[in-house]
Amino acid sequence: MPRLRLCERGFTLSEVLAVLAIAGILFALAAPVWWSVSESRAVDSAANQLAADLRLAHIGATNRLEDRVVVLTSGGATYTIGPAGETPAVRTLPEGTRVATGAALIFTPRGSVEPPEGTITVRVRSVDDPENYRDVEINTTTSRVRIVE
Repeated sequence: MPRLRLCERGFTLSEVLAVLAIAGILFALAAPVWWSVSESRAVDSAANQLAADLRLAHIGATNRLEDRVVVLTSGGATYTIGPAGETPAVRTLPEGTRVATGAALIFTPRGSVEPPEGTITVRVRSVDDPENYRDVEINTTTSRVRIVE
């Protein structure tokens, strides 16, 4: 049997255990930060999706000259969007997010939103952390949709 040279030796058990302990400590420190960032990204994604669908409703109403209805249910993970009087499409928010503010919005061919209240704010939030949210504002006169930072 050939003899092992000094440079061909492996790791000792204590070295492997030390590396595993350090990796475990680093994982324990990084995991909460990772989950927080991941949750924040889901809320951002949900707010962007909702804003895009509200803009789509506005464009559909003005281009097709027919009312478009968006119904948001408070505490729900889904909402509906579609032409008035027809079966609406159901949209689902990313996992772990909910609409915190319910509303029934009608985008008109004139480019406005009913009910005319000035500015409507819809809050999208995380299920696990109520402090993690984004607000989507709709100007009822111009139908401008923006995400509030």
